[in-house]
Amino acid sequence: QPPPPPPIAVTPAPSPPIAPAARQVEAFERQLAGVSTTESLQDAVNAVFGAWKAPLTRPDEVTTAVSLETLASRRGLEDLHLTSNLSMLRLLDLPAVLELRSSQASDAVYAALLGVEDEAVKLQVGPDAVDVPPGVLDRVWLGDAHVFWRDFEWLGPTFGRNAHGAHVARLQQLLARAGLFHGPTNGVFGDATAAAVVDFQRSRRLDPDCLVGRLTRIALYGAAGTYPMPVLSQRGAS
Repeated sequence: QPPPPPPIAVTPAPSPPIAPAARQVEAFERQLAGVSTTESLQDAVNAVFGAWKAPLTRPDEVTTAVSLETLASRRGLEDLHLTSNLSMLRLLDLPAVLELRSSQASDAVYAALLGVEDEAVKLQVGPDAVDVPPGVLDRVWLGDAHVFWRDFEWLGPTFGRNAHGAHVARLQQLLARAGLFHGPTNGVFGDATAAAVVDFQRSRRLDPDCLVGRLTRIALYGAAGTYPMPVLSQRGAS
């Protein structure tokens, strides 16, 4: 009986190369894994406070996710905590604190979002400034964000049609500064004021509910262009 044929040598197929985007995600996740939750949150909060030219946190202040509203209030700011996406944050055009999740770490890491352009997102992670493509950020950010903002005109709680008073007059002046309202500043939230609010909400892809809440106010202050606000976009900074 003839001997069996020798085994056929099979050369293993080479591993597919790692795409550049995958390498960027892996490198960014390694960087996140080397930063602590507590320190990254404090650095991110201070980066956003610094953008507002507000006092940084003091050693005797506790910085946790649940204390951000209090910390902001002490500096004349408000904390808008939302689950969002990059398109919404670009619309609001304000720096934000983002909660990031790396597959290489069990705990959350925080970063300050300080700038957004089409090709790069400018972050501060711990003490380091980092530029990453938006697609890389999407891999580690599930949408949790804290946007610090200031209600410059003290408009108070959310209001809408049929409201009246000094806060409505201030809203009408704000709408006029943004080029949206040409009626009298009479403190009455009537048809002309309602139309201006709804038209503005639609132009910014906000819910056209005719309610002047936090998102509408932030966008209005930015549209007026006369308030000392930090911005994410180079266009807004120029």
